Amino acid sequence: TLRKMNTSVMMWFSDYKTNSNMKNKSILDTAMILAAGYGKRLMPLTEYTPKALVEYKGKPIIYHVIRKLENSGLRKIIINTHHLANKMNEYFANNSFNSEITLIHETNLLGTGGAIKNAADFLKGSGNFLVYNADVDSEIDLHVMIASHIENEALATLAVKERSTGRYL
Repeated sequence: TLRKMNTSVMMWFSDYKTNSNMKNKSILDTAMILAAGYGKRLMPLTEYTPKALVEYKGKPIIYHVIRKLENSGLRKIIINTHHLANKMNEYFANNSFNSEITLIHETNLLGTGGAIKNAADFLKGSGNFLVYNADVDSEIDLHVMIASHIENEALATLAVKERSTGRYL
């Protein structure tokens, strides 16, 4: 049954079972942050600022997302960009993190699946990987979710939170 929901946190992991080199890989160290969108629901804040750089708790929200991923052991982070990509480039040129960060510019918005496909060369060989929305603050324990995903040898694991919204899932 489809209910009116909005994705609060999304995690998507590759099927490491299809790659024999990754079968025993129990560590997840790669993430992709979806940050390319216009952030229309955040207008006028996103007219001149990418949604990932909107200030939240005193820092750009992407700062908090990256720290959460790093605190969960992820060390390779891919970020897609589109709207005001030059500001994302500038932010990462002037800020350092404890992880390897790669920005991938999308000339046209590709959506979630298209963004992942577009990053395939960067994700190749990572086995399991996590996809996280740039504009989400969540208290979810990524260690627990990652462990559950690996233990169950799942193709994909998705976390959502039900909340009031005008958008359907």
